[in-house]
Amino acid sequence: MRSIQSVMGAMILVLAPFVAATAHPLTQQQANSAVQQASHKLAKVLRTFKGPGGLTGAVIEGPDGTRNIAWVTADGKAVVIHGELVGLQGQDYTQGAMYDERLLLSPAVALEAAASPSTHSILIGSNPKAPIVTAFFDPNCIFCHLLYKAIDPYVTAGKVRVRFVLVGVIKPDSLARATSMLMARDPAKALAVDETKFNRAHEEGGYPIDGLLDPALTNAVKANGNLMAKADGHGTPTLLYCSASAKSVQLASGLPPDMARFVADVASGSSAACR
Repeated sequence: MRSIQSVMGAMILVLAPFVAATAHPLTQQQANSAVQQASHKLAKVLRTFKGPGGLTGAVIEGPDGTRNIAWVTADGKAVVIHGELVGLQGQDYTQGAMYDERLLLSPAVALEAAASPSTHSILIGSNPKAPIVTAFFDPNCIFCHLLYKAIDPYVTAGKVRVRFVLVGVIKPDSLARATSMLMARDPAKALAVDETKFNRAHEEGGYPIDGLLDPALTNAVKANGNLMAKADGHGTPTLLYCSASAKSVQLASGLPPDMARFVADVASGSSAACR
């Protein structure tokens, strides 16, 4: 379905030169009327903005409170909802609007947020000049465990450092385990214990859960999970890093298939969070 909507977006852009000269962005009321009719009143327009090719962009909200981007044609008779509006040069207008309207954080903004003290992140690696990979990490996540094991030789060799931002999203006790690790006198050692004693058969971290959790740290772990979602991270591990090849901050979900190649692409970059 997404591919059909993407094609629709590209087709609209082909028509744009013919309507852009006379088209003006629709008012919020006009856009809302179109969106409500197209969604059978399941979505409403919160605000509008000028889109490409004479389209009106709209921030919409569904019945569960989820917000997204919709595109409405100049005559208000067609709406693209939950679709990718793609330019002829491959630019993703929908994703760009999600960033501009702060529905999602760009990788660069998310990286800066993940590096802030409020996340209580755990930085490992002894080489202060090595670039940093930031990983959203659940202590009960098997793929996080595999990441920890796979990247450890490169950390030991001083080629890269890793900033672990703990989240609790995989299992019911993930939040408690992550909080317990941050409560430790040395969270880096707690992380090492969690991974050394990781139970692969049950996909469960090895660090013991404290009986009395720190509410502030519990809230910090919850906020880290919200940050990962706002960055459009799809599960753990979600990685943020400065890429030498792309010359920008990149987001990747899952375990890199070729760790040597991945580490070679990690650079200090322009972002202070990468170095």
